[in-house]
Amino acid sequence: MTKKIGLIGIRGLPAQYGAFDQHCSNLVSYSRNLNIKFYISCENKFKKVYFYEKNVIRIFSFRFNNFGHIVYNFITFFKMYLNGVRTFFFFVYSLVFFFIFFVFFFKFKIFFNFVVIELKKGNIGV
Repeated sequence: MTKKIGLIGIRGLPAQYGAFDQHCSNLVSYSRNLNIKFYISCENKFKKVYFYEKNVIRIFSFRFNNFGHIVYNFITFFKMYLNGVRTFFFFVYSLVFFFIFFVFFFKFKIFFNFVVIELKKGNIGV
């Protein structure tokens, strides 16, 4: 049986924007031979960009600015849930207030990573 994992909080694949996108790209490429199907949240503009991995299904949604990021993440979450995904890896902290509700009512696993590294001039010898 194929394990379905949803990756939420990135802009999309192929990786173009940052460390979380690159991490997801590496995770997908290193897991090619495993029995895992990844569902990746993607902005609509990634429809025009060719990307093929046999273990990836991209879920497209319109990405809003500011408060709209929460809406974008909700939409992709529910699209993935309707596709049978029951294990989620969140790279975003905008939905953290809803995690208890998600786990209690929807009965699935959540993995969460919102580590943000900020390098400012004067910190860490930069």
